Amino acid sequence: MRIQHRFVIVLLPNWLDTMLPYGIVWGYQLHRQKGNTMELQDGTYFLNGNRLDPSSLERGYWVAETDHEFDHGATTEELIQIAQKMTDTYDVGYIGIWTDPQGRKVMDATHHVRDLMQAIAMGRHWEQKAIWDIKHGHAIYI
Repeated sequence: MRIQHRFVIVLLPNWLDTMLPYGIVWGYQLHRQKGNTMELQDGTYFLNGNRLDPSSLERGYWVAETDHEFDHGATTEELIQIAQKMTDTYDVGYIGIWTDPQGRKVMDATHHVRDLMQAIAMGRHWEQKAIWDIKHGHAIYI
């Protein structure tokens, strides 16, 4: 697994789109929903009912247990179903979204770990190439 740069995502209600035409607010990239398709930027989310909300965690490490490639044109319902299945199957609270070097979108079943040594051990156990340092915003290759 190769981890790309992740962004903090701000979810805004649809009515706010008319007031924010540029797609960038306070330096954060936006998630937008167009019709029946959800466009998710690379980042880490938690499943909140039938929504994927961005994580607000500022410290610790993201460690992926497994991943699932998905289609760029996946509907909102399809993405929510994939996320629900991953969170149920792998008992995780977070979903990581990233784009690999070939442009494929990937969804990870992701764990938040506070301790670096524990995060490295978990990443090695799950045969990951890297973990994500939340505070410093970069991958730590293991």
